[in-house]
Amino acid sequence: MNRPDSHTQDSSMDDLLDTLISEVRAEEPDSGAVEQAGRRVWARIAAEATSPAPMESIVNCAGFQELFADYKAGTLNPARRMLVEDHLHECVTCRKLLHATASQPKVMVMPKRSASSSPARWAVAATLLIGVGFGSWYTWNNFGPAPSGSRARVLASEGAVYRLEGNSLMPVSTGADLNERDVMRTAAGGHVSLRLIDGSTIEVGERAEFHVSATRRDTTLHLDRGQLIVQAAKRRTGHLYVTSPDSRVAVTGTVFSVNRGIAGSRVSVVEGEVHVEHGAEKNVLRAGDQVSTHPSMSKTSVLDDIAWSRNYDQYLVLLKQFVAIKGKLSQVHMPGLRYGSRLIGSVPE
Repeated sequence: MNRPDSHTQDSSMDDLLDTLISEVRAEEPDSGAVEQAGRRVWARIAAEATSPAPMESIVNCAGFQELFADYKAGTLNPARRMLVEDHLHECVTCRKLLHATASQPKVMVMPKRSASSSPARWAVAATLLIGVGFGSWYTWNNFGPAPSGSRARVLASEGAVYRLEGNSLMPVSTGADLNERDVMRTAAGGHVSLRLIDGSTIEVGERAEFHVSATRRDTTLHLDRGQLIVQAAKRRTGHLYVTSPDSRVAVTGTVFSVNRGIAGSRVSVVEGEVHVEHGAEKNVLRAGDQVSTHPSMSKTSVLDDIAWSRNYDQYLVLLKQFVAIKGKLSQVHMPGLRYGSRLIGSVPE
């Protein structure tokens, strides 16, 4: 009785299992669940693809020594760094090798420098420095602003001596200063002596008109008419110039006179040497010499040209000394020719 019932029960269970399997096979999965499952699979595949390859095992000291360079550079991962440090605590040979390589200084190869490159560079720098310094000094000395203050001071005056201020004539007395381009005039019978800023002295005769200008290097007397005598002071740099409408006289440490007439000028030298420029001509005059720039200024003796001066006697002594020296030189007999030729007399004239 029991056996048929048991068989019937087993058949029912089999039928139920088959039914469940059929239902599972027939069931359609949710599309969202399928998509999520696919994403999880791809994420796992990508993680496995990017994961580092399994580290090779370190077999012996040689394997650890291959890692020393990365260990000193600090590029080992923490796990391998720990293994290297643990091995170094145990292995004396590897520890000495690591310290030996770490203590070796790095040798830097410096580029070779030419032995003459440094001195040459200093020489060029020194040359440039000297050139710039000289150029600055030359520019300042020749084109810099003129020194401030007066250009001359009146030492003595006689008769009518005036300074032109605008359209007015102001009387000038001893001790008065003459500033840049202050025009001075002497009337008939007038006479004035001045000292320039460079130490030169000027003696001006009657019916004269002049003014003084200066740069950092030179001093110039501008004579428009009349006559003057200059005792030029010796100077280390620059020149004293006397200009008239048709000439320019350049001097230093000499005594000379300039006479400006209506149409021309005449220059006479008492002592020293002067350079005269007039038109296209250039003359070098010495004591006793004279030059005129126009036929209307006829030549005369130097003594006649300075006869009006209050210092005539002093200048006369200078000229007499020069004449005496010149006469003695003319009396000196120079040695004759050491060699002669009998053929010279046969040469046709």
